[in-house]
This record gives sequence, structure tokens and C-alpha cells, in this order.
Amino acid sequence: MNKLFYTFLLTTSLVLAEDSAKVLQKTQNYCSKHPDKWQGHYNLGRMYYQNSDLENAEKCFSESIQRCEQPEHQEAILHNLGNTYFKQAEKAPEDPQKIPLLEKSIQNYEGAVALNKDAEDTQHNLDVAKKWLERLKKKQEQQKNQQQQQQKEEQKDQDRKKEDNKDSNKEPSKENKQEQQQENKQQQNKEQQQQPQPQNAKQQEMQNVLQKEQNNERILPINFSKNSNLPEDKVLKDW
Repeated sequence: MNKLFYTFLLTTSLVLAEDSAKVLQKTQNYCSKHPDKWQGHYNLGRMYYQNSDLENAEKCFSESIQRCEQPEHQEAILHNLGNTYFKQAEKAPEDPQKIPLLEKSIQNYEGAVALNKDAEDTQHNLDVAKKWLERLKKKQEQQKNQQQQQQKEEQKDQDRKKEDNKDSNKEPSKENKQEQQQENKQQQNKEQQQQPQPQNAKQQEMQNVLQKEQNNERILPINFSKNSNLPEDKVLKDW
């Protein structure tokens, strides 16, 4: 019995699916032949909506509302167009994408309520959409404030680092400067002491003569002492 029941359901589903495809094709053909008829676009939009083809549903409902002039029918079109934008917002992956879709949904719901203030279903959907939009905007504002606070903290860290670098590059204090000058002066004196002392012209000339005589294998005895035994007129004088 159960097997027969499930077979019946499966067969019925296939028939309905086949019928839906045929009805969809017929409705598309009707819209193509009568593009100015709002009813065709509206019915086609409902079929797309039921098949979760929200993009085509939105297009069809938008075409329908542009062509419909009867307020009593405009209410139903706006209600369904609001539902379509609401469903698109549900499927949107990110909050920034949801917000404009919800705003469009609310706009269409409000248009429907304006045409019929007793439309309880539309009013209910409108309230739900407004609450959801309010939560999303509040969340977005909190994220924005957190981001701004984080940027301020990062800027403070950068300014602090700049100040630290300025302090490290400042000129040394007066005491440190004097100590540095004293060290430089001592270093200069040390270098001067290590350098050979320059000889005066006479000493240099004498050394040249001695070197010349040594090269000729002759030694010139010279005595610079005042106690020399040589006669006064033979005493050598300093160069």
C-alpha cells in the first residue's frame, strides 16, 4: 500500500513539473506576443518567484507595475515586488549588499500600503523588513566606529614612533657635547705625539752631508761640545 502511495506521489510530481514547464512556456509566449499587457508579466513574475528565480521575477514585476494603471492591481504587484527584493536580501552573502535590497523592499511595501491601508500581510512584511534593516544599519555603524577607533590607535602608534625617532636623533646635551670635545682633543694630541717631530733646516742639511760622506765611505768627525781641545779659532760652530 505504501509503495503504491509513494509511486502515485512521484507520478503526480512529474506530471505537475511537466505541466509547470508547459505553463511557463505558454506564459512566456504570451508576454512576447503581448508585451504591453501587465497581466502576462505579472503571472510570469509569480512563476519565476515560485521557482526561486528572483532575478527574472524582479524584472517581470517591474515590467508589470509600469504597465498597470489600476490601483487595486498595483497593490498586489508592489507587494510581490517587495517580497522579491526581501528574498534577494536573504540570499545576499554580505550585509552591505542586503541593505539596498531591503530599502527597495520597504519602498514597494510602503507603496502597497499607501494604496490599501488595510493590507495586513503587506504591513506585517513591512514591519519585518524595517526591523531587519535597522539591525543591519546599527551593526554597520558599530563596525564603522570600531574601524575608526582602530585607525586612530594605529595613527597614535605611528605618531609615537615618530616622536621616539625624533628624540633619538636630537643633539647631545651640553655635558655630553663637552665630553665629546674633550675626547676629540685628547685623540688629536695623541696622534700628534705619535707623529715624528719635524727637523729644522740646519739639522736636515747636516744629516744630508753626513749621509753623503757615509756613502763615500768617509766619516766626518764633528764635535759640538764647548769643552773641545781644539784651539778657539778652530772650534766648529753649530750649523
